Amino acid sequence: MLSLPPTPLFATNVHAGYQAPQLANTLVVYRISVADFTEREAALTALLTPAEQQHAARYTRLADQLRFRVGRACLRYLLGQRLGQPPATIALRVGSYGKPQLAEPASVHFNVAHSGDWVVVALAAREVGIDLEQLVADFDFSDVAAQRFSDPERRLLSLSHEPHITFYHIWTQLEARAKASGVGLGDAELRPAASGYPAAQWTVQNFGLIPGHPGALAYPADWQPVIQFRSLDARLIG
Repeated sequence: MLSLPPTPLFATNVHAGYQAPQLANTLVVYRISVADFTEREAALTALLTPAEQQHAARYTRLADQLRFRVGRACLRYLLGQRLGQPPATIALRVGSYGKPQLAEPASVHFNVAHSGDWVVVALAAREVGIDLEQLVADFDFSDVAAQRFSDPERRLLSLSHEPHITFYHIWTQLEARAKASGVGLGDAELRPAASGYPAAQWTVQNFGLIPGHPGALAYPADWQPVIQFRSLDARLIG
């Protein structure tokens, strides 16, 4: 799958607050700090449906509940700003393979990822997938690489001077492409791409937006968007 070591796209200029850039040729990634919402429970609840609140409550750990609530509420806020309607009224559905999407066709596509104390939301005019992983320095990735990586990917790993970092770059690329396609990572090579794009027709790009959290984006290979990174201010929610 990969012929060259992954090259991270580092976010050197992260805009604060919220602006709605045109998406026709722009892919926007929003960085969201979960910790900024610890005192904003009422604002989060106001943006979630009863089903989403029940979903959050099923998580055993409070940290996981908060992370889900922040991710879904911020997604609704961003979509509401984009679509010009109240965030809580936006109808979402789950696709055939579990990917959340708008219930009605629209000119905006999205994907959400979270890890540790961070959430990232990608908005685009076309299908998009995003992944974020918290780097664990002592994680033994050998079994995962042996089971899930292709022969070229394992060769890249074996030749890398920083195999730990390379593992995360490859893994986030696989996750982002699977999420863009709308399928699960375990079956990404077997299922038809739910978005209509074959698996080989994706551009996959690593990025460095949050220290210690490697990430990757995937979008159609026949599209060349300008990628923007933004930071969403928690005070805008509610």
